[in-house]
Amino acid sequence: MSQPNPVDIEAIRTRAKDEHKRLWEMTSDPSNFWTSALEDTRALCDEVKSLRARVKEIDGKGESVCPWVEDSGPDGDPYYSTSCGGEFIMLEGGLKDNEFKFCAYCGKKIVELAKPVEPTKGETEA
Repeated sequence: MSQPNPVDIEAIRTRAKDEHKRLWEMTSDPSNFWTSALEDTRALCDEVKSLRARVKEIDGKGESVCPWVEDSGPDGDPYYSTSCGGEFIMLEGGLKDNEFKFCAYCGKKIVELAKPVEPTKGETEA
């Protein structure tokens, strides 16, 4: 049976003292710690506002939406096609019945569009 590896207690003590010293220095002057944290938080909030404005600018409408259209597959089972390229099957009910509000693929707000009416035999598309 092999002997377990010896533990270097001195190395552990030295590391613990170094970490303690580092944490003490970081928090010894609370005004610097909290001032820095506040500045970081403000900078992050400004960045989020800037990104939201950019998204609205790109979207053009100010509200990002993903239109979903109910359709049926070759076997007749209903599914939804999304404008972002996804397809989603509801086992029971529809979007409202299942309280779907945001697209599972792109995260945008769902807007349900009416299923396009297919022309019957003999009708021509306008």
